Amino acid sequence: MPDYLSFKRFVLTLLVSGLLAAVWTISGCSGHFPERTETLETEKKLPDNWSMNGRLSISNEDENWYSRFHWVQQGDDFYIRFMGPLGQTELELRQVGNSIQLKTPSYERRSNDLEALLLQETGWRFPLKSMRYWALGRANPDKTARVKRREQLVTGITQSGWHIEYPRYMQINEYHLPKKIIVTDPQVKIKIIVTDWSFEASTLTSLSLVNNSDSFSD
Repeated sequence: MPDYLSFKRFVLTLLVSGLLAAVWTISGCSGHFPERTETLETEKKLPDNWSMNGRLSISNEDENWYSRFHWVQQGDDFYIRFMGPLGQTELELRQVGNSIQLKTPSYERRSNDLEALLLQETGWRFPLKSMRYWALGRANPDKTARVKRREQLVTGITQSGWHIEYPRYMQINEYHLPKKIIVTDPQVKIKIIVTDWSFEASTLTSLSLVNNSDSFSD
């Protein structure tokens, strides 16, 4: 009887070892690691100043809107310019200090709540306060988020009722930054294709000058 029990333990050990080896081969040797989900309330510090260019689409059940854009972020201040197919400016959004402005070629509006102002004037829900973080593949550090990562890159964020996906990244110097971003909630889908990123000070427009400019020329 002792020999029989020892034999059973030996066979069981072989089976478990073989199963573990197979799992290791599939997940390790293939170079793909299991995706994990974690709950984060804070994120690492982001670069204070950056700019990006790209294409954007916003869609819901009733309509679609497409635009090229140029985004400059300097700390909490930003300037975003949306352009039509011929490069003409269709909409400008800016925040400098407590001054928030929405401007088109035909009118200008000011408010202390840019997201509410954008919804009022355009009908679009656009989460700008968190988008500055999502654009860099990070969660808004002021709000709880569920973050999915694969091989140290964020593949998805769920935060404040929005779901953000990162299908593609690009490498800029030492940074891996999103190339394609998909932002959705039950009513709106936002797609962003980033064509280039910059952290060089020379490429960052002075927001104070932009704020004082009345020109829409390219």
